[in-house]
Amino acid sequence: MCVNYVPTRKERFALEHFGVAMPTDAPEVFPGRPAPVIRLNADKSPECVMANFGLSPFWAQDKATALKLSRMTYNARSETVASKPAFRQAWKRSQFALVPMDCFFEPNWTSGKSVRWRISQASGEPFCVAALWDRWIDHQTGEVIDSHTLLTINADQHGVMHQFHKPGDEKRMLVIVPPARYGEWLAATPVSATGFFVRFPAEELSSEAAPLPLRAKLS
Repeated sequence: MCVNYVPTRKERFALEHFGVAMPTDAPEVFPGRPAPVIRLNADKSPECVMANFGLSPFWAQDKATALKLSRMTYNARSETVASKPAFRQAWKRSQFALVPMDCFFEPNWTSGKSVRWRISQASGEPFCVAALWDRWIDHQTGEVIDSHTLLTINADQHGVMHQFHKPGDEKRMLVIVPPARYGEWLAATPVSATGFFVRFPAEELSSEAAPLPLRAKLS
């Protein structure tokens, strides 16, 4: 389960892969905060939009409910994404997105207490994580909230990701999409999307301790 990550700050990445610009000063992202995501627009061309981390399903009755739900929907399990009420309509509608990152963070408990670790590509290059997006609209005021959730798979036997989260808890990891398949994911169907639910090679990831600064812990 991923609760925070750093959007890529490398402008060339989005331009090279999607032909769109994205902000290079986006701060580290936690649930409820906006982040740049890539999706297809109505013309089936890639676009970059800002979307809150944590899905606010379109059916939420009011803004307070939409934002409250987003605090519990920042990750979607691949095994249940097609059936869970918060995600199933976005899944059925093929509202697939990619989230470009420089790294993400997970808690490591090998010392007996939670220590935040950074996970990135061993190459140091940015990467994209499979996501779903949704749009909530206040039909009285017209306010729009775009949001996203990151897809996860089991990682109990993964060479890197098995070391995170509390002992005894199931290990999970984000679905990292290979660059050659970015377009395929964005244009996927609910049937073809399941073919992306594979573990990213452990030898292509690096991990290291990265404790939160004290100020961030207190904020």
